[in-house]
Amino acid sequence: LHLLTQPTYQEVLSLLDSRLEQSRDRLEQAKTEEEFRTEQGRILELRFLLGLEHTARAVHKAVQSPE
Repeated sequence: LHLLTQPTYQEVLSLLDSRLEQSRDRLEQAKTEEEFRTEQGRILELRFLLGLEHTARAVHKAVQSPE
C-alpha cells in the first residue's frame, strides 16, 4: 500500500477518472445499442477499479491506526 504516495499511483487514478468521464460522454452520445452497452460495461469496470482504490485506502488507514 506504499503506492498510495507514489506519483505514478496518482497518475493512474487521474487516468481512470478521465476515462470514466470520457465513457460517460460517449454513453450519452451512443447511437446504437451496441455502443451504449460497450460504454456501459466500460463504466462498470472503471467504477469497480476506483472502488478498489477506496477499499485500499480504508485498509491502509485501518492498519495505520488500529483500535
